[in-house]
Amino acid sequence: MQKNTPLILIVDDSVILSDRIIQLIREEGLIHTIVKVGTYELALEQLRLLQPDLILLDISLPDGNGIDLLRMTRNLYPDTKSIIVTNHANDYYKDLCISLGAYSFLDKSKDFELIPAYISSLLPLKAA
Repeated sequence: MQKNTPLILIVDDSVILSDRIIQLIREEGLIHTIVKVGTYELALEQLRLLQPDLILLDISLPDGNGIDLLRMTRNLYPDTKSIIVTNHANDYYKDLCISLGAYSFLDKSKDFELIPAYISSLLPLKAA
């Protein structure tokens, strides 16, 4: 699949949160193709089909574990960058996710507004 713009996969079971992330990205003038899914299984399917440039990943998913998905992504799609966006923001999970290859680990309750800046640092593409 040839991509003209960077592709971001958002993996979070909260539709409200996913929609807010998309809104933040658009408000910053970032031009990206964005796909959102709410389950582990759908994330696996989209990873295989799309091989995104970036995945924004929650740890808690209704049918699986985001940490397992991070590990699998790193092994099968090493060019896909990962940012963890979670409510499980403690040092144990942060250290684990970073050791598994996550670019960053963001706390949904404190770091949410920083998401566009992290995306820009990994996939710099602004509207003309």
